[in-house]
Order: sequence, then C-alpha cells, then structure tokens
Amino acid sequence: SNLYFGIKHRSSRSLSGGLMWFDYNKLQQSNDRFLRHWCDQNDRLKYGWTHHDGETFGIEQIYDDHLHLNIQWLKQISGEHGGDWTARINVTPQVCHKKIKYKSNN
Repeated sequence: SNLYFGIKHRSSRSLSGGLMWFDYNKLQQSNDRFLRHWCDQNDRLKYGWTHHDGETFGIEQIYDDHLHLNIQWLKQISGEHGGDWTARINVTPQVCHKKIKYKSNN
C-alpha cells in the first residue's frame, strides 16, 4: 500500500487504513510537508520490519528525527471472515543530549 504502516483486505475493492504523524515544532517553523503517511525515500527515515511472517504478525520500527515508533500487529484467525487483527503503536520521543565541557576560575 506504499504506507509506512497501512492495513487493507486482500481484495481489489478494499478500504485502506494507515498511520499518519507529524512533528508539531517543524510544522510551525516551515511550510514544507512534515506529515508522514506515504512511504517516501526522500523523507530520510530509518524504517523496516524487524519480525514478521507476512500474514499473521509483524513488528516495525520507524525512526523519524526525534521520534521512535514501534508498531506491532497481530491477526487472530477465527470466524467466517478471516479473523480479527490488533495493532499496538508506541511512540517514544528521542531527546537529544549534548555534553558541554567548560572550565571556570570561580
């Protein structure tokens, strides 16, 4: 589906769903597009599936400047319509630290 994280049924007329996010501070500072949704190599994000079987579970990691997104999804096969799925999305801010060395005569 060309999304960082998206879901849809395997039929040609399926409704698609996905994840969107943005950095509020960057949005206020620039008119550039900072809404993340469509997977684009120009976004310069680090992302990928660390574990998956292609059908029933997956774990994806996305690193976007000061955000780390951990996405886990699981499909429980049951019933006549293929089953149910669940997604857990955790977002952790990555705080930048810089050490400053100085000397003082006081």
